[in-house]
Amino acid sequence: MAFLGSSFANATREEREGLLSRIAHCLRPGEGFLVSADLDKDRETLETCYNDPPGHSAFADFRLNYLTRLNSRYGAGFVLDDFVPEAFYNEDTSTVEGHLRARAGRTVPVPGLGLTLHLARGRSVNVGYSAKFTEEQLAREVGAHGFGLRARWLDPEAQYGLFLFRRAPSAPVVGRA
Repeated sequence: MAFLGSSFANATREEREGLLSRIAHCLRPGEGFLVSADLDKDRETLETCYNDPPGHSAFADFRLNYLTRLNSRYGAGFVLDDFVPEAFYNEDTSTVEGHLRARAGRTVPVPGLGLTLHLARGRSVNVGYSAKFTEEQLAREVGAHGFGLRARWLDPEAQYGLFLFRRAPSAPVVGRA
């Protein structure tokens, strides 16, 4: 089984625990789990990366797309220019959090979900996570579900990695499927 790109890291710790539990239930002893991971870096590096420089908008557009999808799928009334995309590194969770901060107070209907959102000026909405891992932390997190680290491949600067885990022969499965 493989999780490449950021899908594994875009889940909260609790969501990853549930996912790892389901993976452990699906894989037989000896079978592999391959996962890519963005390795932890200092706050300045991460926030510079996730907050677009002037004239560029890749991450900003990505975050604003959440509002576009809510508008098209659920009939929401978000005006994209009313929000400022921002990213913050949370050292406690080793996670970059993508936010949209309201430029002014807004009441936004979301009829398809039966909701009306009241956002105060300056209030931000978290629209995504990107977990960062140390090699040891990733090995512990995945290992807690009966997997052992068998191989790893890192880029030359050790910023990113690809990690191969194998399901242990008699490892107990943690959690529910």
